[in-house]
Amino acid sequence: MRIDVLFLQALRDAAGTESLALEIGDGSTVADALRLLAEGRPKLNAFERSILCAIDEEWVPRSAPLADGDTLALMPPVSGG
Repeated sequence: MRIDVLFLQALRDAAGTESLALEIGDGSTVADALRLLAEGRPKLNAFERSILCAIDEEWVPRSAPLADGDTLALMPPVSGG
């Protein structure tokens, strides 16, 4: 299946792109996608534990299943006061 991945804020620099299309196996989860993305983009590993994930603009856990055509948005944590 194919999903679109959006890298937001500092993750754009770590990934070297703003977005990409990712081919991933049927039944894959967000965690599976993150592992696959980090294989070719080692700078993403610095954010591995803190990446926030959304599928089609809805926050999801890493265990969330992906479906063909989903848009997975990845964002580093936000702090402020």
